Amino acid sequence: MTSYVLPKVVNLQNATMVEKQGSEMLTQTSKIQTLEVDCQVLTDFDSSLIAICIAWQKQISMQSQNTRDAQNSLQLIHAPEKLRILARVYGVDDILSIH
Repeated sequence: MTSYVLPKVVNLQNATMVEKQGSEMLTQTSKIQTLEVDCQVLTDFDSSLIAICIAWQKQISMQSQNTRDAQNSLQLIHAPEKLRILARVYGVDDILSIH
């Protein structure tokens, strides 16, 4: 398992940087089975965080297909309730494992 701690703020202004950091981590680690995204310090975010998580999940899925590992996943831990609600509103709560 590999962990990534989200910054305090994730919004349109820093979304590209946050997505790139996570994506580079996924690229450098060729056999990630689970990317655990820690939301503990996250206090302010917008829907760009949902897009970032979907991009990471897609990257993990593609790596899984390339390595034939069926267990690869993305898990969001310590997620604020607002993030759970936002994922539900956008209809992606079933593909994002939010704890």
